[in-house]
Amino acid sequence: MRHWPWMSLVRHPRSAKPVKKTIQRPADRFSLHAIEIRKLQPAVAAAIHRWPRYEGEFAPLDYALRENGWLDLFPESATTRQLALYAGCALVGFSLLTDISNNRAEFYVAIHPAQTGRGLGQAATRVVLGYAFDQLHLAAVYLKVRGWHQRGLHIYTKAGFLRQGEKSEEIQGRIERFVLMEISAESFRELSRPTGR
Repeated sequence: MRHWPWMSLVRHPRSAKPVKKTIQRPADRFSLHAIEIRKLQPAVAAAIHRWPRYEGEFAPLDYALRENGWLDLFPESATTRQLALYAGCALVGFSLLTDISNNRAEFYVAIHPAQTGRGLGQAATRVVLGYAFDQLHLAAVYLKVRGWHQRGLHIYTKAGFLRQGEKSEEIQGRIERFVLMEISAESFRELSRPTGR
């Protein structure tokens, strides 16, 4: 059985400061910073369609949550994995790995509108990448992120994605500029390797 090195925060017995500690968890349970992946069920997709609207900077992304949004555009298939993201019992987001071919896949992630700004996007990105590389045995994962989406750019860069270029695409009747990014399995594993003192 393969194991994934997971990081958790524990308290040192003689100190109030948290100390990072590497622990091993079975590969069939994917969780990181309280994020757990589960196969996205039809009832969960229906619940996502009813989530509150994204507001402010995320308003242009709201279509992704609705009927005819990402979950309908990319149904579960041999080339698409739909993943529900949970923190404990709470559904906090979903992710897609689409266009799975030639040992590569395109990555999408959406966090519940009430849960944004809490670090869940970063944790979800890392745990889905771990799944993509360790369970699906992909060699690379790529994505496109809107050029104005500074939070997304920061999350993906911090996770190890590298810029590959730019492109423009029409989304919901508007021309959007996207930054294209990619991460290899090798780079992800290097970045995920625990550092010792």
